[in-house]
Amino acid sequence: MSQTTFAKTLLGLTIAAAFSHSASAEDTCLGATVTIHAETAIKKIDKQGNEVVMGTKGDDVIMGTAGNDIIDGGKGNDLICGGGGDDTLKGNHGNDQLDGGTGNDNLIGGNGHDSLWGGDGNDTLSGSNGNDTLQGNAGRDTLNGDNGNDGLYGEDNNLRDRNKDGVDDDASDTDDDTSVDAGISGDDSLWGGNGNDDLDGGPGSDNLYGQNGKDSLDGGLNEDNLLGGNGKDTLSYDSDDVNLDSGKGADTCVLKTEANGEVEQECEHGPEQDVHEHGANRACVLTTKKNGETELECEHS
Repeated sequence: MSQTTFAKTLLGLTIAAAFSHSASAEDTCLGATVTIHAETAIKKIDKQGNEVVMGTKGDDVIMGTAGNDIIDGGKGNDLICGGGGDDTLKGNHGNDQLDGGTGNDNLIGGNGHDSLWGGDGNDTLSGSNGNDTLQGNAGRDTLNGDNGNDGLYGEDNNLRDRNKDGVDDDASDTDDDTSVDAGISGDDSLWGGNGNDDLDGGPGSDNLYGQNGKDSLDGGLNEDNLLGGNGKDTLSYDSDDVNLDSGKGADTCVLKTEANGEVEQECEHGPEQDVHEHGANRACVLTTKKNGETELECEHS
């Protein structure tokens, strides 16, 4: 068994911890192939049973097994991959990256700005404190942003930074924005929590709850329920039948051009809206102002 202190950059994460590992191997984590060599500072659990693993004070890379693993990264900026089985992954302190892999997993980011990837299965993702990015991927997932300005995405999305300096078009906001391309369908529940959050249900019948803060909710395809909550929210969707409730605040509801069925719209600060029908080539914007007036504007594309 060789043990050495090694520093390298893997998937954007700097590794600088000492672990023992005796042979080379390959694993898949966060959509990439991770090659593990004996001399690298990566811990691979060699057994195929149910493991309980605790990380170190440094930046760890921990690979799970095919069993039901419990892995806690401890301190440092960690990369934790659950592998197969129904795993519980905890980032704890630091800016961590967690990949549940296959199975019905429970991922908890902890303190820091974390990235959580549910993988296949019906997963539960909780960002906890910090500005987190949560991706449910395939399956019926539940995503909780908790505190911070978070990005929650129900489906298999291809993330890219939209504003790496953490400042968006509104000078009052300092959150780290992200942009997505939606993929695999699933019926998801997304909870924004506190902060200015970005929720994207993708395909599937989804429930999106912005809660507190200036949130952006996009239901995507199929029958969705969108609830903005407190704050100035933007609700948009791409579907035939959608239930909208913008909650409190001066909100904007956006109907994409694909909407061609009945839409039930409710806005807290404006009069109750009747059922509207919109053509397939029509884009409509419903705006509720602070004085209670509601405007619905439609234009043919």
